[in-house]
Amino acid sequence: MKLAIVQTLYPEGHKTLDDAFVRILAKDHQLVVVDNGKYFDKGIEQLQNVKRLKVIQLSSPRWEALKRCLRKINLLIIFFVLWIKRIEYDQIIFLNIGYDLYQIEHLLPQKKRIIIHHNDIDVVLSNGEFRKSFDGVKDKFYHVCLADYIKDSFIKNTGIEYKHVFTVHQPLVFDVPRNNTIKQNLAIGIGNSLEETFVDEAIELDSVSSTQNIVNQLIIRSRIRSYEGAHLRVIKGFLPRNEYESLYDEAKASVVFYPSNYKYRYSGIIDDSLSKGLIVFCDDSLCGRYFHSVYPKSVRIINDANELWALLGQALPSLPEEEHKLFLQRHSIDFVRGQFNNVILA
Repeated sequence: MKLAIVQTLYPEGHKTLDDAFVRILAKDHQLVVVDNGKYFDKGIEQLQNVKRLKVIQLSSPRWEALKRCLRKINLLIIFFVLWIKRIEYDQIIFLNIGYDLYQIEHLLPQKKRIIIHHNDIDVVLSNGEFRKSFDGVKDKFYHVCLADYIKDSFIKNTGIEYKHVFTVHQPLVFDVPRNNTIKQNLAIGIGNSLEETFVDEAIELDSVSSTQNIVNQLIIRSRIRSYEGAHLRVIKGFLPRNEYESLYDEAKASVVFYPSNYKYRYSGIIDDSLSKGLIVFCDDSLCGRYFHSVYPKSVRIINDANELWALLGQALPSLPEEEHKLFLQRHSIDFVRGQFNNVILA
């Protein structure tokens, strides 16, 4: 099949995942990759079966009204390119979207359209303007979710036809899924979306625990504060990729505690953790319950920082080998490749 793979430039994000998706799709299909020339690195255009089209991107550092206007203009430029190149592809796959896409979808070439959903499902279900635009065109697209619980919730809450929604798992992004380094007595929560009240609670617990028998250290990440205490280190802001991966190599457990408005989002942090052989302590959310149902010995539900603190006083469990193998199989290139082909051939 000939596919146009489109990054609509807003919102930018998920670059590592999008790169992995392109590489997997290129194994079976001819791709025309459309981006601003900066989103993907040059390695993408050197792949067999990939042609890259770089389009102009207009942007402004200020004035939200102007930013919204430029986003729509950028999308129209992409549509124009898709019209010019329409004989070179049979289907269009959108990697990331804003609701502008739904508002002007009638200007797209009449080809099969596939959308890979990330956080925009939360927006669809909470934003009236976005929902109105979506409802008018939802069955003109095929929709890809990253887990079955998102797919099921999407169908239930939008009334979209079941045949238009698919699950494609997130492929593994670490080069080496698991190594043999000696793990430290360390738990980490270094995703960029850890609930800030959870961070506050952890800091408060650490400040009064200097004399307690805490056998494990905890390193977590905050968007707004840093901290260094007896058993807790809080990293503020950006974490370089090499340091991020190094901490996963060293740690025994991972902490995932998302804000409440992350209801239908998928957790790449849990993927990273399980691929590296870490036990996961997760909040009692749709995401947490889903992973616990699939990997009950590997993903444990916790309700707050107090429960985590009690666990830090004990020996951290090891990831069961049988669940680790199951996880690797369900996120392997071949498995994801098959899921994608189900969407493309539908």
